[in-house]
Amino acid sequence: MPSYSPEDPSHHTATDHGQVVLTWQQDSSLVTSPVGETAATVLAEHGFVHQGDGIYRLDGDDTAAQARAVRAIGPRLGTRGIHTRLQHPPRAGTPTATPKRTQPAPTRAPSRTR
Repeated sequence: MPSYSPEDPSHHTATDHGQVVLTWQQDSSLVTSPVGETAATVLAEHGFVHQGDGIYRLDGDDTAAQARAVRAIGPRLGTRGIHTRLQHPPRAGTPTATPKRTQPAPTRAPSRTR
C-alpha cells in the first residue's frame, strides 16, 4: 500500500486547489468552508477543531490566539496553492439588491388668481 503524502497532487481535493473561506460566527468563532486533507492538516496544527464534513472551527475565546492562528495559516496554505478569505456572515434581512428609487410625484406650481 503506498504511503500518503499531503504534498502529492493526486491526494488533493477540489477545495485544496481553491480557497478556504473563514466565516465569523455570532459567538466570535471562525468556521471554515469544507476543506480537503492538505488544508485540514494546516488548520488542525493551528488550533482548528474538526466539526465533520470537512468543516473546521476555531474558538473565539482568546482573540489574540485566534488572530495568531489566522495570520499563520494564510502563508502556510498559500505555499500549497490554497488561498484564504475571511468574511462576515450575511446579515438577516439585508436586501440583495438596492431598491429602485422612485421619483416623487410632480407638484403643480401654485396658481395665481386675479
